[in-house]
Amino acid sequence: IALIFGFLTLTFSTFQPVVYFGALSAMVIFLALFTNFVLTPILLSYVHLITVWDMVSLNLKTAVLSHSKIFQGMRSFQIKQVILTGEIHEHENGVVIAQQGTPADEIYVVLAGNVKVTRKEESGAVYEVRRVPAGGVFGEASLLAADNHFATVSAIHYAKILTIKSKRIHHLERFHPRVALRLFRNLSEILGVRLVAQGARATQREG
Repeated sequence: IALIFGFLTLTFSTFQPVVYFGALSAMVIFLALFTNFVLTPILLSYVHLITVWDMVSLNLKTAVLSHSKIFQGMRSFQIKQVILTGEIHEHENGVVIAQQGTPADEIYVVLAGNVKVTRKEESGAVYEVRRVPAGGVFGEASLLAADNHFATVSAIHYAKILTIKSKRIHHLERFHPRVALRLFRNLSEILGVRLVAQGARATQREG
């Protein structure tokens, strides 16, 4: 600020080039201050930064990740980009991760352990839909359909879950479009396989 006022004093000179130099110098310093202390913090508030240290320190079982359908076709660096976009939480036995009927704003990837998917019917009966092992995905159908959670998901014994909110997925789509494209393609394949399996089970029950 002192430099700004210092250069502004040059504008009182009777020599015109010095006046221009003082005014332009003061304006440049002011714009630099505005960018550093106002504009940059605003921009960073909309960006999820992933540092090199985050990439190096992330330690997960490569066997689980390589066999997970949601990470199919991705390199290890891209997988880490997706994982660091979300948040990792650990859940003990019986802890509810997603509640049936609540708004769905994220997808979940099981990094370790197992989870149980149950659904409660209008009659009050509760039945188990499926179990999701390490590497499995749940919550993607409700998220893509912008609907509430179809079922309740709870941990079995222990589960480490990666949660990626829709806002973070949009950020990934904006800043890493190739990774986002592969992610959406894998989600589409997962949903397609699941729909075919559900149709086959329905046909067997009717038969």
